[in-house]
Amino acid sequence: MISQHSLPLVSIIIDCYNQDSLVKDAIESAISQSYSNIELIVVDDGSTDKSREVISRYGNSIFPVFKPNGGQSSALNIGFKESHGEIICFLDGDDLFFENKVFQVADAFASNPEIDWCFHPLRYINESLDKVITDYPLPPSDHSCEIDFRNNIIKNGVIPVWGPATSAISLRRSLAEKIFPIPECLKIASDAYLRYPSLALSKGYFLNQPLSYLRVHGNNVYNSNINDDVSKKRYAKSLILQANALRNNFPEMAKVSNKLFAWGLADLGKDFELEMQNLIHDYWCGISFWERAEVYFKRIYHQAKQIALKNS
Repeated sequence: MISQHSLPLVSIIIDCYNQDSLVKDAIESAISQSYSNIELIVVDDGSTDKSREVISRYGNSIFPVFKPNGGQSSALNIGFKESHGEIICFLDGDDLFFENKVFQVADAFASNPEIDWCFHPLRYINESLDKVITDYPLPPSDHSCEIDFRNNIIKNGVIPVWGPATSAISLRRSLAEKIFPIPECLKIASDAYLRYPSLALSKGYFLNQPLSYLRVHGNNVYNSNINDDVSKKRYAKSLILQANALRNNFPEMAKVSNKLFAWGLADLGKDFELEMQNLIHDYWCGISFWERAEVYFKRIYHQAKQIALKNS
C-alpha cells in the first residue's frame, strides 16, 4: 500500500479541442483529487471556441500548453513531453475523474511493483452528468488483479476486448517512454495505440471499479453510429493506420497489426482504399507470403461475419 510520506509524483495530462463548455469539469475533477502530489498539464489542440480562455483562468494551478491543431496524438505527445511524473494518467477534456482516482491508481502501482500499466472501467454518463448509462469495459475478473497478456498478444495475436478509453489508462513512466511519441497520423483513437503496446510489453493491473466518467454527448466517438457507412469507413481507416504504426514501431506485435489490418480492409470501401492505396501497398510489401494469406482470409471472414450480422 502507498505511503502518505513518499507519494510519487503523478502527472495528469488533459487533451482538449473545442470543449469550452466541458473542459472546466475535467480540470476541476483533476484539481480536487484526494491525492496531493500531482501535476496537471492541460493541452489545448488549437481550439477555435473559448476553451483557451477557460483554461487560462486556472493560472498556476495547472501547466497550460496551447498549440496549433494537430489531433489527439499530437496533444498527448506534447503533454507527455512536458510531464515529470513517475505515473502518467490521461484524461480527455470532456471526461472527469472520480475524486479518489489518482490515489487508487498510485496505490495499485505501489502495491504491485512488477506492473507498468493500470486500467479500470469507465462510467458512461450523459452530458449533464445526471444519468448513468453503463460501466465499460466489463472487467476480465470479478476482482481487481494483476494481468499478463504478453504471451497471448505476441504469440497468438489475441486482442483483449475489454481495453478502456483514454481516461481509464495510466502508465508507469518507464513504459510510457517506450510507447511515446504516438504517431501523429493517428488523429483519433490514440487510446488504442496506448493500450495495445502496454498489454504486449508489460504486466499490468485491472482495478475492478469505475474511477472516471466518460461523458456521452453529440461530438464524441461513442455517440456516433458505427453502423453508419461514413463512421464505419473512418473507423476502418483508423484500424489500418493503427496496424501500420504498430508494425513499424513494435514488430513483435505482427500478429496483432496483421489482424487490425485485415479488419480495416474488410470495412474500408473503395473511396477510402484509393485514398490509402500507398499505405496499403507498403503494408502488403512489408509482410511475408504466409502473412498475406492469413490477412486475406481474416479479411474475408470478417466481411462474411459483418454481412451475417447485418442480415440477422
